[in-house]
Amino acid sequence: MTVGFAWMMSALMTLSEYLTRAPKVPAIVGLICFWASAEITAQTPGEQLPAYIQLRRDVLVNSDLWSNQPEILAANLGFEGIVGIPGLRSADDLPLAAAAGAGVNLDWAQFTPVPPLRNLTSGAGPLGVELAGFGNSPILGDAMPIEVSWPLLPSSVQPDNIAITLNTGDVVTPVAAALNPNYDYNERHVIVTFGEFANRQTPGSAGAIYPVAVSFVDGSSSLMAVGPHGPVSLTGLTIGSSSPYVSGPGLVGARLTPFSPVGDFAPPALAGASPNDGFSLYGDDAEYRLRLFTSGGFSPDGVSGFLATDFEKFFRLHAVDASGQSVTIDKTGQVYDLGAGTVQVIGLAEVGPPTTGEPDRTYDAEDHDNYFDIILKGDQAAIRLLQSVEIPTSTEPGYSDIYNPGGPGRTPIPGVIYTEPAAPQTFAINQALDESGTVSYASQDFANYDLDDDLPVVFWLNDSSGPGRLTASSNETNSLLAAGLTLKSIPFANEAARPGVSDIDAFFNSVTGDRIYTLDAVESLQLASSDAWQHIGRVFGAFDRSWPGAEPVYRFLDSTTGWHVFSPNLNDALQAEGIEYQGIGWYAASFVPVPQEVRFDRSDELLVTDALASGGMLSINGSGMLRLEAGGSFTQGIIIRDGRLQVNGSLSGGPLTVERDGVLSGKGVISNEVTVSGRLAPGQSPGTMTFLSSVDMAVDGVLEIEVDGPLPVDGPGGYDRVIVVGAENHFGTAGILDVRLRDISPPATNSFTPHVGQRIRGVITSNGSVTGSFASLSQPTDGLLPGTRLDTLYHTASVDLVVTPQSYGDLAALGMTQTVNQAAVGSALDTIRPVAGVRPSGAAAELFPALAPLGADQIAPALDSLAGQIHADVLDAALAGQRLLQSVVVTRMAGFNLDSAVNKSGHIGWMQALGRRVDQRTSDGVSGYKALSQGAAVGIDGSPVPGTSLGVSFGELASEVTSGSDRTDINAIFAAAYGVHHFDNIRLSSHLLGSFDEYQSYRAVQIGTLNSIPSGNSDGWSFNTGTSVGRVMRLSDVCTIEPVTSMTYFRVKRNAFQESTGDSEALSVFDSSRASLRSRIGATLAYVRPRLAGTASLGWNHEFLDKAALISSSLSGSAFPVRAASPGRNFFDLDLGLSGELIPGISLAGNYMLTTGQSFATHGGLVRLALQW
Repeated sequence: MTVGFAWMMSALMTLSEYLTRAPKVPAIVGLICFWASAEITAQTPGEQLPAYIQLRRDVLVNSDLWSNQPEILAANLGFEGIVGIPGLRSADDLPLAAAAGAGVNLDWAQFTPVPPLRNLTSGAGPLGVELAGFGNSPILGDAMPIEVSWPLLPSSVQPDNIAITLNTGDVVTPVAAALNPNYDYNERHVIVTFGEFANRQTPGSAGAIYPVAVSFVDGSSSLMAVGPHGPVSLTGLTIGSSSPYVSGPGLVGARLTPFSPVGDFAPPALAGASPNDGFSLYGDDAEYRLRLFTSGGFSPDGVSGFLATDFEKFFRLHAVDASGQSVTIDKTGQVYDLGAGTVQVIGLAEVGPPTTGEPDRTYDAEDHDNYFDIILKGDQAAIRLLQSVEIPTSTEPGYSDIYNPGGPGRTPIPGVIYTEPAAPQTFAINQALDESGTVSYASQDFANYDLDDDLPVVFWLNDSSGPGRLTASSNETNSLLAAGLTLKSIPFANEAARPGVSDIDAFFNSVTGDRIYTLDAVESLQLASSDAWQHIGRVFGAFDRSWPGAEPVYRFLDSTTGWHVFSPNLNDALQAEGIEYQGIGWYAASFVPVPQEVRFDRSDELLVTDALASGGMLSINGSGMLRLEAGGSFTQGIIIRDGRLQVNGSLSGGPLTVERDGVLSGKGVISNEVTVSGRLAPGQSPGTMTFLSSVDMAVDGVLEIEVDGPLPVDGPGGYDRVIVVGAENHFGTAGILDVRLRDISPPATNSFTPHVGQRIRGVITSNGSVTGSFASLSQPTDGLLPGTRLDTLYHTASVDLVVTPQSYGDLAALGMTQTVNQAAVGSALDTIRPVAGVRPSGAAAELFPALAPLGADQIAPALDSLAGQIHADVLDAALAGQRLLQSVVVTRMAGFNLDSAVNKSGHIGWMQALGRRVDQRTSDGVSGYKALSQGAAVGIDGSPVPGTSLGVSFGELASEVTSGSDRTDINAIFAAAYGVHHFDNIRLSSHLLGSFDEYQSYRAVQIGTLNSIPSGNSDGWSFNTGTSVGRVMRLSDVCTIEPVTSMTYFRVKRNAFQESTGDSEALSVFDSSRASLRSRIGATLAYVRPRLAGTASLGWNHEFLDKAALISSSLSGSAFPVRAASPGRNFFDLDLGLSGELIPGISLAGNYMLTTGQSFATHGGLVRLALQW
């Protein structure tokens, strides 16, 4: 609605003083427009003007999606009556703008040079409106910006799609509608409409006219927005509307993302305020972007533009630091420490282009659109702590008000109603650091493009006689199509020249027909200096780095034709034999969906030196190998169906599955969760593969480990390793562990031969845990010493390899000697030994991890400590004890004659103390033992008839048997009966002795780090019986000699028992016994005088039964025999005795006894006190 005549006259009178002194200077055409061509005149139809044509190209580049579904965020009246002011074309025409009620900066109009018209007024002339791309202009019209959450499809923006309902009930259609000034390709969410919508009277007052609702309706076509899956209709969306003359502009969005300049450029006809992106202004300091989306253009006064340095005047940010405290960020350049890192505001972007010197609001251009970028740098963890953005306004000292373009300007005209400033407000920040949240779109129909030489898109054409052609010129494309080429697609954006954008130069080889497109300055110089290559020039613009919203365009070489291939689709090369990867040519916003599956399907090898990235999945097929030297990221994961994927960089994304015929290899860092049913081959002759998530081997999976040495290093002398990082992650073992010592690719030496006990530590290491078990270990076909094999050592968080004997029961294969007992227990171990590679369980879980790392010189002692030979030794020791007890009665029977000579005949009661030391030396490779026995006995005997003496005795014998570090205590309670009968000078003697025996055993088991003392209690019985015949021959009155022969049978029985206090090393000892049948031939020389007698006896003994004890034990259910050392079959004994009467009726006697054989010796003695009555 136009202002009233009286109001206009008042404004003109106020301007009269200014008009008399305003300088007459050439006009500087402004608003949001500029002269695109000197040939454009007021008579040129608006729909033929460059801005109109360029604005309606269906191109969006990296434009934000402000919500999950399209919606109208705001549709408030902008201002009234200042669009299409007749005659307003230059600073000389400012009185017309002021008279129309537009804000003006009259003071600046006096400067020389005169500032741009847009810096002097927010009013616009009809020609300026049309030049700005609206196609039509109202006269003294109103403006309404409509903010939409999804970017608009430019060609669908028509005035008849918009219905504005007024408070009067009228529904009006705008005269004009366009995306200006939100024309950057990464913007385009705002339709600015012009028409007759309102007056400036207060809503609700008499005569006030104002919009109350805005709707999108069907017009000549549907209004469309573009979302993740393409264009969608907006018809039916509606929202209420408010008046700026009541409340000022506000924020409708605040989106925080990693910074990206992709798509942040304007069509050429509207590029007067470009470049104004964060990178153009701040370079690499632009790390993050907080984009503010406003409900109307923001201005310090309604006319002037914002400067890049204006953050501190209009905005501040709020964060909550790591400790939960609120932090206000209100200074540019100041580093704020939030506990989790730092944040720094660099400045504002999306205002005007870079300037030299200090920014000057008077002259600097600003795009006056609905977006402001607050550029940030810092640590991402700290950036995530930002909570909200605040507009304080002038209600707080140091801050200024914000107006929309209907504000008063610097020199408001008294009596004119202007729009209100923004109210103080705080808006929550949408943290979008982890989501793409943008869309790029370009029509794929060439017919939808006008003919021009610098479109924002690149055309890709197929040439049947040469490589594909790329161009941003629709004129050239049109000619090539006419020449027979075909359009393959419109694949990516052509970025306008500005900081951070690289020129893509084209070169043509007239000999080969090849074409090269490159941004590499060095390569361009080389090609330009070659006679074979013709420099075509700049073709389009792109990026040399991977900004968010830009996808790689790959460069390949077809080795068959010698032509270069450029494509954003990896499948163009991954499925074609003979195509060589030459790197990423450049990065650009992509318009053509890349297949969700990046599919490698070749039989040869393809080396990719750049990190690949895809929102889909990677599948490996065929028999070839894809080498990812820099890794990549595949959101939907990776499947290796056939062939090999070698990763030497960082790999991330969804789950990685290695199927049965697939191979995953390399020395990269893999973040994916991994499941292996095929082959996992870490390293690279050799090397380390690191995982940042869990890895699970399947039952049919294979882990291949190459070992070239014992060092935990990559390369020669090292070995393959798998490292799983993260306390929450695990490595799940299963399937086969395949170890190789030979046929390892260079630079491996292939000369490492590990020795017994050598460990290869940490072939698998996990910060979390190692679970499960391999089913087997496939032994190397070459490189191991004879008689050895590889085993695994499982730990809580790691797996080692270790070289062990192939058989513990046959160490001869290693060139080692082995006793029968070592072989026996070794064979028992072999029985319970897990298959190589299998995690031991039960008793084996304790035994074999201790045994496996033992060196060759440690194995035999370990087997000895396990064998429990002490249990065989104690049978022989118990047998020796029986012979000592036999000596008690034998010496007593031999003493009958002495007693009769020393004492008077009658009954004799006696007691004696006895002891013996046994030393069984090593025999036949079996170690011996030592035994120390001591005891006491009492007895009584007498002659019931002449020539016959009988007696009985009983007592106790305690023995301590030691074998190495093992010990057994034996306690025997015995009883005996004996007798002697004389046939003249022939003496016949016999005895029977039995005992009840108790055993308490202790074994010291030491196997590497395994130390324990298994113990066991058992009992048994023993007996011996024998007969001797001697003939007493007198040599003199005091000397006799008696040749003697005897035969004695011994038997020792020990009951079965189970050792306790040990675990896997505790033995189950079966029932065991020891029998002996021993003959003796000897002679006794006696010297007898009243009250004193002495004897000396010497004999030869021969054993007819077992030479040594043999028992059976069980180790963890595996039975094995164990022998004691053999004492031999032939022995000599010596017995020296002396007795005398102390007082009548009481005598004292003593004997020293020695028995010796080939490996056996005993020394003993006894003392006897006898009482005769």
